[in-house]
Amino acid sequence: MDFLKQLEDCISTCTSEEVDAFLVKEMKKLFNTPHISKYYQTLKSHQPKTPDAKLLLSWLAQLSGDNMRVGVLTRTIDEGDLSGDIKSFYYDLMAISGLFGDPKERLVYSDKSMNSLDPKKTSFFHANAHLTRGQIHNGLKEYRQAYEEFYQAYEQFLQEEMMFAASVSLTNALLNKTRMAQFDECIKIGKQSMLMASSISGELMYWDVLYLPMGIAYLEQNHVMLALEYLKKAKKAIDQLGLIHMHGYLELYLFKAYKLHGDMKTLKDVLEDTKELFGHMRYPLMTQIIKYGELLVEDYLSLSEIEELKLMFFEEKDPQSFLVEMLVYLGVKNKEDYIPFDAFVAFINKNRTEGNLIDLQVLLLLLVDYYYVAGEHEKAKVILEEALQYKDKHHLLGAFYLYPYESWTLIEKTDGSLKRASSEQPYFTEKELEVLKLLEQGITNKEIGEQLFISVGTVKWHINHILSKLQVKNRVQAVHEARKMGIFKKD
Repeated sequence: MDFLKQLEDCISTCTSEEVDAFLVKEMKKLFNTPHISKYYQTLKSHQPKTPDAKLLLSWLAQLSGDNMRVGVLTRTIDEGDLSGDIKSFYYDLMAISGLFGDPKERLVYSDKSMNSLDPKKTSFFHANAHLTRGQIHNGLKEYRQAYEEFYQAYEQFLQEEMMFAASVSLTNALLNKTRMAQFDECIKIGKQSMLMASSISGELMYWDVLYLPMGIAYLEQNHVMLALEYLKKAKKAIDQLGLIHMHGYLELYLFKAYKLHGDMKTLKDVLEDTKELFGHMRYPLMTQIIKYGELLVEDYLSLSEIEELKLMFFEEKDPQSFLVEMLVYLGVKNKEDYIPFDAFVAFINKNRTEGNLIDLQVLLLLLVDYYYVAGEHEKAKVILEEALQYKDKHHLLGAFYLYPYESWTLIEKTDGSLKRASSEQPYFTEKELEVLKLLEQGITNKEIGEQLFISVGTVKWHINHILSKLQVKNRVQAVHEARKMGIFKKD
């Protein structure tokens, strides 16, 4: 943070021209830090005169989320006034900013950036050009190309001794490795890089962000305890460095990890922390992340919550995979098509084409469940065999234990190495246990609803799931089985 003090001193004592010159001279320090937004706030009132300084301040505004300032500043920059490698910085800003939403137009500007640089050289501008290109490919879900660009950015930032930028670039590269289910390679590269970074004093925490893709890799291989250890370390680093843009993705995997571990208490705590973090935001993505956590906790969402998610699905041009996952899972449980079946199949085919094997695996298992519940067991078996191919080739296991699939009998019969998580009794949510306790008292559905402040329809919904989990046909049998299992004594 010494540089922040230098920046503050320059702003308070230097002329506008001297501030511009200082910014250009210390360009790399402006961007090799998690404190970019603090630098921008310090410079926000500065009115740059030179094209180079205007461009640098535009970038700081872009990375701090001030899109209006980006628009104002860039309109005052004539690319003809920019010379040398810094011109590529202008093209990259055009490619990455919100000024151009069309991916093809972004790629045109990215091409201009690449073509303006000498490919035989290495510089901050070269590294940034690859980082920008990686972000564009990532947005297009072109994961292999994104990985290659992010990795080149990482190597060039390393040569420039920009360790924070290098660590962020490598983290993005390895996140794309996980999407392609290249887990062993992701873990190997991550560990090698962290070993290298351990010799760099004072900057080790930058590299702790690598625990995120490595934790995801372990989780998808069903190494749950290792995954939790790594994801918690990643969270600590992300929080301390203030990397807001990595939140959301982090929480999704923490939810999954605690669910697979069976630690519902900590899962609830993480969910509450997430609500506090995202509660003031009204973005659909944040709502979906919170609903995903609630579904994993309760194995239930209300009809109004499902309706809200359905609207989001139909409103979004490219819906999140976990949004589709929630709607299909709840649809199978409730014997309803919350999204059109053709749209679900098309979404799976899209994931096949894009190569996001993590998302594809869980969607395939939900399609197996869909066919199995509908009595179309041959179709279910064909899809299951595809999912098992990914399991055998990439060790993709986590998805098999994420949900209590209706098709577990078929899964175990087809692949003897997969066993349903064994326990003394079925897993019941807190609400289901409350309903079970009231069922023991012999009261009506209406009375249960009144005591728990839920509708009669919701009571029936919970009872149906209780009967299914206990494999019984009516309330009396459910109470009898629950007594045999000692559920009421434990309660």
